[in-house]
Amino acid sequence: MAAPIDSPKSDPRAAAEQALDGVAADASEVIADDLTRLVTSSLSGDRVELYQRPGR
Repeated sequence: MAAPIDSPKSDPRAAAEQALDGVAADASEVIADDLTRLVTSSLSGDRVELYQRPGR
């Protein structure tokens, strides 16, 4: 699915290891890449800050 996308991709081995570690730890969520971690951390923050426009 991501083959046509010309950008760095996550290492599938690392993603699998993180997923297995999450299952072993009974984690409710496993996030295997830095971009998704960044986006997720932003979403769990203050929504006002998330949608605030620069210069306001």
